[in-house]
Amino acid sequence: MQIIMDTHYTLRIEVAADDYRKVSLAKGDLQDVNSLIAALALELEIRGEFRLQYEDVDFGHQFMNLTDINDVKDKSTLKVIRLSVLDSDLDSLLDGSFNLDKTTESVGETASSIDSDKADTISVTSHCNSVDHEKIPWPKEFHIPKTG
Repeated sequence: MQIIMDTHYTLRIEVAADDYRKVSLAKGDLQDVNSLIAALALELEIRGEFRLQYEDVDFGHQFMNLTDINDVKDKSTLKVIRLSVLDSDLDSLLDGSFNLDKTTESVGETASSIDSDKADTISVTSHCNSVDHEKIPWPKEFHIPKTG
């Protein structure tokens, strides 16, 4: 009788709120969390610093920061949490060419689905949690489009 052990992890990676990817990584290459982060950065072409979160079964599959590689199982879902803004993104934000369309698309859809009589205040916090807005400085000038 021959016992065959699976030598790869197949992982579901949440790169952003609307970007999920399937990745297969060799178990032997993953000695610790830092080696997993390095492998994912290379495989998914993620630039900049990030940490990972995993779904913890002890807490009803809530995402928790990954600190132990033993918490990663085959078919796990991991979430990428970006820690830094790339210089190119920062430069484009400051010169006004940064494109927030993708980030604000779901917010716009939500806002348009709300009855205008009841839309005095709209909370968008839950729609923007995939982008770390606190670390991006405000641009020097705002261009407000005319509506109507």
